[in-house]
Amino acid sequence: MKSLILNGGLGIRLRRIVDNQPKPMAFVGDRPFLEYLILQLKEWGLKDIVVCIGYLGKNIQEYFSDGHKLGVNIYCSYEIEPLGTGGAIKQAESLVEEENFLVINGDSFFDLNLLIIT
Repeated sequence: MKSLILNGGLGIRLRRIVDNQPKPMAFVGDRPFLEYLILQLKEWGLKDIVVCIGYLGKNIQEYFSDGHKLGVNIYCSYEIEPLGTGGAIKQAESLVEEENFLVINGDSFFDLNLLIIT
């Protein structure tokens, strides 16, 4: 099953803290917040990840590349202009072949175990 991580927002409220990065690239400890999400997906066995990117998305792509350093496969879906949640998912449709997929926000963390739920 593929996962989509939505990262297209402008991050206006965090701009003074993370002024040259998209919000999910804000460091928490020694790594960007987005890396924690990717590692959590990997822990759940979800290694095919579509990163939906918009504002300063190039920074996300440069940092994570194709995901091989983290042991996952990362694919990028670019928003030229903000599309909102539904628009970002629709745009990434060509990268998701499965009928079922997981969508999470790149700025939210949920401490749950998908292995139990699925």
